[in-house]
Amino acid sequence: MSRGPPILLTGEDLAHCLPMSAAIGAVEEALAERAAGSSATPPRTTWELPPSAMTITPGGFQGLGVHGLRVYVRGGPEDQLTAVWELRTGQLLGILLGPELGALRTGAIGGVAVDRMAGPSPARVGVVGGGRQARAQLEAIRAVRPGVREVRIFRRDPARRSETASRWARETGLDVRAAGSASEAVADASIVVLATDSDRPVLDADALPAGAHVNTLGPKYRGRSEIGLDLLRGADWIVSDFPEQYRSDPEFIAQGTPELDRMQDLARFKARERPAGIRSVFLSHGLAGTEVAVAYRALERAGRLGIGQLLGR
Repeated sequence: MSRGPPILLTGEDLAHCLPMSAAIGAVEEALAERAAGSSATPPRTTWELPPSAMTITPGGFQGLGVHGLRVYVRGGPEDQLTAVWELRTGQLLGILLGPELGALRTGAIGGVAVDRMAGPSPARVGVVGGGRQARAQLEAIRAVRPGVREVRIFRRDPARRSETASRWARETGLDVRAAGSASEAVADASIVVLATDSDRPVLDADALPAGAHVNTLGPKYRGRSEIGLDLLRGADWIVSDFPEQYRSDPEFIAQGTPELDRMQDLARFKARERPAGIRSVFLSHGLAGTEVAVAYRALERAGRLGIGQLLGR
């Protein structure tokens, strides 16, 4: 991108300058650098200062020539800041404000996981959850599997369930219907999305069709998890974008189990083929630095399109 003044982008700006397909491409770039050893993806840092807590997720990429960070406060409004600097000169390239980047980045990671792990032609997607993250996952799945035609969604609240199904149908043009249970939502689905804040498993592994792929985004801690160990035990492939973060967490539900050792790194996972009938699970964590790669590509496109506010003038 041109090295003019830094650019400030809002969530609305982001929607106009970076489609999901481009965000997926940025995540692919970040994962390729991770696999090649040319990235820095340190663990996120959180410190408590009651009544809230602040988290920083940094990262950098030699190939892209940038590094940066995302900062947000837990327990408050969704005010987030992501800043990107040029690696060689240290010049600030831009700042993105708002939670939209986080949802876009997480959706893009899920899209990469589906592209690398799921079967080629899903007829139906089953979704448990209906918030911003669930919607971003569906958008990413459509970007890598344009053959999707049917979506079944389950939310605990019946009114919100029906409203979400109707809204998604209008927004996507797909056949989106509300399901009466999580099991009904995933029946006959080849791709399943679990995106809840539930503190107990929302789905029994036995409810999954043979050959299904699952993206799970919610909590995965002992005593607070949207999935049970049965989901991991029944999976032929277990993959995460940030496996070392899970392995270092003593509260991760798979600690002390064989499933922890079976977990593979998405950056290095390249299945030549997907045998019929296998089940796969992607444990999304949010690889540190991927938001920087996505933000950089957004700033690059915004500069070309004249979107955003120039700083320092």
